[in-house]
Amino acid sequence: MKVWKGILAVVLAAAMAVGGYTLGSKMEQKNITAAIPKQSLETDAPPAPEAVDIAKTETSVTQETWTKLDESAYSAEGINGTITLSTSAETYDGEVLWDDGQEWALEVSDGNGGYYTLIDEYINNGSVYFEILETADADRVINAYIISGAGVTLRQYSYANGVFTQNTLYDSGAVNRLYSSVPMYQ
Repeated sequence: MKVWKGILAVVLAAAMAVGGYTLGSKMEQKNITAAIPKQSLETDAPPAPEAVDIAKTETSVTQETWTKLDESAYSAEGINGTITLSTSAETYDGEVLWDDGQEWALEVSDGNGGYYTLIDEYINNGSVYFEILETADADRVINAYIISGAGVTLRQYSYANGVFTQNTLYDSGAVNRLYSSVPMYQ
């Protein structure tokens, strides 16, 4: 019986030691965790991109070899012209010869030899799309969707007092596109 009491005493002592060690470790962790400053729920959002004014020029940025992908009539205060989407990708036998990337241009002609170049940029593995909208106030805006292999940007252009104003509504930043149902130009 003395042997059993001795074994029981050793088991109880071991259990108490392990329990105390575990409890002490948790208390120590709790104190360490409490010492770490908690992050504020208020995050500093990046500043909204500033609006960019686009003045009229007398020359188009497109070249003779460029391909016109889309064109629409466009009229606004003082403008009665067209909006044209072009790319530096050339055509052969009616097919566009797409490269890994090309220059893109979205321009509004005023009908009098002047151009407002809304987009003039190289876009890698991507496309540009545009739409013309009329707001509830009867103002016209142009939305441009710039879709590349590394991100998406949505810009809106409005016209007033002889200039277009560009506002970036959304910019995903650099991303790795896994899939998109947006159709590509053929």
